[in-house]
Amino acid sequence: MGKKLLLVVAALMALVGCGQMRVSTLETLPLPADQGGNCCWQVLQQLDIDYQARHYQLTAALAQSGDATSLVLLDPLGRRVLSVSKKGAQLEIYKAPELPQDLPARFLLASSLLAWWPDRDWQQALQTQTDWQLKSIADGRQLGYRGKPLVEITYSGVPPRIVEQGLGDALLGVSNRARVRHLRLPLTIAVTNVRWTKT
Repeated sequence: MGKKLLLVVAALMALVGCGQMRVSTLETLPLPADQGGNCCWQVLQQLDIDYQARHYQLTAALAQSGDATSLVLLDPLGRRVLSVSKKGAQLEIYKAPELPQDLPARFLLASSLLAWWPDRDWQQALQTQTDWQLKSIADGRQLGYRGKPLVEITYSGVPPRIVEQGLGDALLGVSNRARVRHLRLPLTIAVTNVRWTKT
């Protein structure tokens, strides 16, 4: 009987651990709908990713096209190391072998959306949710799960209207950076927008 109880406890702990990881990698976070009223554009970004004890400097192209959103990451030699495309609720993910397999791909796309999607889109996506909350803080935004902070986004050189309205014409001529910091994992991403173009 004791062995059975231990197995049940171990199974429950494993389930809890898996559930916490899904929350930490934002797998259960409902992403906002595509910005149909702000189509179509592409932004070139510089990403400085610190994950565990490793540092990655990558170029990112975040694009909104029709009803789809895509993020492509390139290494310093211009090779694709990751791509995530979102159409409706469907996600397609490619990750190159040289990128750490435990680096959460969905988190990278969600981070871009957390940093640059308009407040109204996020509030609409989360309006039926009770577990997830996105709120404004002094220098940016904070994503929480069941009332506990999970991800913090702070801005440097970004006018408040961009945070409210999202990427678009307001970004042109603006030197800016967003810093996405995971509060439970050793993961920080500094996002610098280099160029925004309407397509």
